[in-house]
Amino acid sequence: MREVILRQKQEKEKILKTAYVPREVSKNIEKYVQSDIIKVVTGIRRCGKSVFCFMALRNIGFAYVNFD
Repeated sequence: MREVILRQKQEKEKILKTAYVPREVSKNIEKYVQSDIIKVVTGIRRCGKSVFCFMALRNIGFAYVNFD
């Protein structure tokens, strides 16, 4: 379990260091990230939901664990 979490931490750090094309929706996400209300990001498979969340949270400390 520890090895899996460490590997996922490295994956998160790699994604956060990668440059991505800014999307229109990214401009307004900051105000939503700051509230304590739970957010749900939905979409079809492989459309970039995880990367979108990483980019939205990149300036905030957060933990990431993938249970797939």
